[in-house]
Amino acid sequence: MDLPARVGRYEIELLLGEGGMGRVLLARDPILRRQVAIKILRDDLALSAEQRQSLVDSFRQEVRSASTLSHPAMIAIYDMGEDDVVGPYVVFELARGTTLRERLHDGAIAPAEVAQIARALGSVLAYAHAAGLVHRGVRPENTLLTATGPKLTDFGLSPADARTPAYTSPEILAAGTFSAETDQFSLAATLYEALTGRQAFSGDDVVAVAAKVASGIHSPPRSVLPALRGFLRLDMVFVRAFAKNPKNRFSSCDAFASTLAAELEGPRVTFLATPTQARSGASRSMRRWQNGIALAAVVVILSLLLIGRFHHP
Repeated sequence: MDLPARVGRYEIELLLGEGGMGRVLLARDPILRRQVAIKILRDDLALSAEQRQSLVDSFRQEVRSASTLSHPAMIAIYDMGEDDVVGPYVVFELARGTTLRERLHDGAIAPAEVAQIARALGSVLAYAHAAGLVHRGVRPENTLLTATGPKLTDFGLSPADARTPAYTSPEILAAGTFSAETDQFSLAATLYEALTGRQAFSGDDVVAVAAKVASGIHSPPRSVLPALRGFLRLDMVFVRAFAKNPKNRFSSCDAFASTLAAELEGPRVTFLATPTQARSGASRSMRRWQNGIALAAVVVILSLLLIGRFHHP
């Protein structure tokens, strides 16, 4: 796309990225003299005028709701407006970092780091839910790993994408209903992938993926990655978070994330190898010494028994 020179008062520098519904631009605020991120709606969406207006209205409402919130794991909203060329736009703080999706290109993430991500995302989602705001698009692309900690982007601005049903709960697929419980399902799918390096629900196409989500079929993480076998309660944590009935999930995203983090941060069971026959000379010497002591003890005990027998009146 040809980038506009300006959006509102902001000077556009380059395209940072784009998703299913919008584009994110790097811009400069000439008044405050700082760089910011600006999100605009894509101009190539196949939407009718009525659908686009509905999307714009929802866009504005969600931004107003999100702008009243402040949390360390939430990207701050600075401004919003309407541009003659690009339409509605939102101005965010520029948080530099790597998305979880980009980080996963290198494979699964260490359990201790996943625990930190879980605590941050679970906390910010519970905070937003208490204020009546549902994220609707928790997934690796919207999780930013920054120098100050994990941050969740696009609150209210990233509706479930039909092209990525792997993070979409069964009730969304069935009825299109969003809730704190649907965010919990998406969070579980995101953290499962961070921990194992694989999607919990995968398939050759979106239909196959949606079928797995609807049925709740996923491979236990301890069977996916041998390094996770020492976390004995790990599989059951995800079974509960992925429950088909939302009422059977954890009471909140924070409760799920805290339980998962506690399991990943706690002591692990170490599976010891079966001792082999081959031993060092020192080990054989030690066993001979132990056997000699044991034999001497048996001799002493038998002697005492015999003495006691002969001296018994």
